[in-house]
Amino acid sequence: MEEVTKQHFFFHDKPEHAGERESCHFCQLRAFPTHKDIPVSIVNSLDGAVIPPNFRFIDRMVLGDGVEAAEDSFRSGCSCERDGDCQFMGCHCLADLEDMENSSADEDGYQDDNYGANGHSKGKRKAYAYHSHGAKKGLLRSKMLNSKEPLYECHAGCSCSKDCPNRVVERGRTIPLQIFRTPDRGWGVHAQVAIKKGQFVDRYLGEIITSAEADRRRAASAISQRKDVYLFALDKFTNPESLDPRLKGPPLEVDGEFLSGPTRFINHSCEPNLRIFARVGDHADKHIHDLALFAIREIAAGEELTFDYVDGVTEDGAEMERGNGAHMAKCLSSSTMDSSPQSSSHFSSSPPSPVALTLRRHRRDEERRLQEQFSLGRPLPSERLCGNGDCSLRCCCIYKTSGIYLPLYILDDRDESEDGVLVKDILTEFAYLVTTEVWPSIEKQSDVLLKARSIEAFATSPPVRTAYLSFRTACQKNDFDFTAESRLREALSSTLPRFRDLVTALDAAEQDSQRTEMLIHRHLQPPQQPDQTPSGKRAQWTQESCIMRFLLTIELWRRHGERRMRQRNWAWEEPWMVAELLSAVLLHYWLMDREKCFTREPTRSSEQCDEAWQDWLDKYPLLEDSRRDERRRVKSPDLVPKPLGIIKGLDLDKDIGYVGGVGTAARGPLWRDSRQRHYDGEDDGDGLPQH
Repeated sequence: MEEVTKQHFFFHDKPEHAGERESCHFCQLRAFPTHKDIPVSIVNSLDGAVIPPNFRFIDRMVLGDGVEAAEDSFRSGCSCERDGDCQFMGCHCLADLEDMENSSADEDGYQDDNYGANGHSKGKRKAYAYHSHGAKKGLLRSKMLNSKEPLYECHAGCSCSKDCPNRVVERGRTIPLQIFRTPDRGWGVHAQVAIKKGQFVDRYLGEIITSAEADRRRAASAISQRKDVYLFALDKFTNPESLDPRLKGPPLEVDGEFLSGPTRFINHSCEPNLRIFARVGDHADKHIHDLALFAIREIAAGEELTFDYVDGVTEDGAEMERGNGAHMAKCLSSSTMDSSPQSSSHFSSSPPSPVALTLRRHRRDEERRLQEQFSLGRPLPSERLCGNGDCSLRCCCIYKTSGIYLPLYILDDRDESEDGVLVKDILTEFAYLVTTEVWPSIEKQSDVLLKARSIEAFATSPPVRTAYLSFRTACQKNDFDFTAESRLREALSSTLPRFRDLVTALDAAEQDSQRTEMLIHRHLQPPQQPDQTPSGKRAQWTQESCIMRFLLTIELWRRHGERRMRQRNWAWEEPWMVAELLSAVLLHYWLMDREKCFTREPTRSSEQCDEAWQDWLDKYPLLEDSRRDERRRVKSPDLVPKPLGIIKGLDLDKDIGYVGGVGTAARGPLWRDSRQRHYDGEDDGDGLPQH
């Protein structure tokens, strides 16, 4: 074998073999700076299998797209003058650790010169991770081996030397490892030297990628559970309330399937001899912390190295990984108690149920994010528009985004309209026009902007966008011709009196849940017309009923936001005001759609809906004074609305009424100064934009 290796390296040193050398695993390992003293070798005496050709050995983390280390200006290290000082409260690297209680000496009883003759410390000592003296120097302390605490180390930016006792992982692997072929578990790893309890073995390396990229790779993998065996979430410091946006989540993940070190080939065991710890060097890089493997007991030379892929988690994995997951992992349930790994009778063929630690953490992070969304105003999936939690009508289950309730499309904004106007400016100006038209008595500009912001938040919310897509689809299926703007205005005008009466009826039936449910169901479904509908045929939508369904849907969402005080200014007091404002929203969506302001993205998973909600919640945060005014409506004298009378006279050629005024403004100098395309009589198929 040695002669073959020499010959191999001889040929790969030749320039003409440069391309082959790049993909050669032996050459990759030989390129490690530690190869000469602590090599990594590969042996296979069982079959002709080789390491996957698309795998590449690396000796440091690789940052994927969208992942960045901290800038130099944010980096810092300790200023300890002596290596021995890196155990005390003055060491910046240990700032996040608690003080060690009643410790004038190491666990091994050694006292160094930082203590006086009476054993009193010259300074408080930190809960230091490693033994610093004697035979156990550099080994992880026993109390750390049994904890899940992160390791904080000195690093290249510190003043201490490379020999600092707090640079164990920083100095790298000191144990020669061998990747070998097992009889029944693929590849495994062992060391040809004995390993002490608490000794650092190596890091788990790979490509650090974003959570979204990890999800994409899972989806692209033939078996997603198998992909999860190589993915580890860097979630030790993930906290939604963190001041560091990089730590708010979802966490980054390490993918070691195609880029990694020898630890990538370590198998799983329910009774492992290694354990993974989160290790932090520079505090500015907590989001890309190391994954360090330490021995948790004495390991004999030649004994296979193993760690618990799920770190001892005992939750019901059968519910998580039932089925294919049972074949993903390679488990050694009792082999770690024997120093002779060659005896296959000690190995169990039954893997643990949850082999995907990353999948479990990912689900936990998603649940935590959803709970935060619900607390900020997103409706619970169990809530129904009609108020009856047992209702199964799809029209009432718009807050549910799984299974058959998943919307077909998600409506999103383009950057610019067809005329090159920024879409965000169109929405902002629309909200401002609404405020100044309906509440002309507001004097303070700050109050105007606050009101306009709340209108914009409502108009751009996910339920309103979903309702517009449903309206658009119904119009196309039923061949409703809204080509000319005046036709939509006329339909709105004929519908508004009925809708205003419906709002009044809902207010009156607020305490009568059965009547409320009946009213809502009647208008969210096609109208029943027994005299006109032949037997056996489904009821048909009309133009007015489609408009009524849109207006009622977003009105029920507005009431939900008002009850939860999502925005204080969603509380519009009068039925006429509600009718005109919601009609204006529909008309404005139609106008923007004509101007190619929107895109429709096919919905493939509920996570797309979650992202849409998250974007909206981030853009329109809950007002602090809304929390204080919860359950209390405040009607300020300067916020008294002015009725504009859209219904009066039905004179749609004049700028009367809110819809008329804002609709005309939308066609005017604001974002249609150069082109006047939406004139009456313009024929464009069904009157709705084609995507």
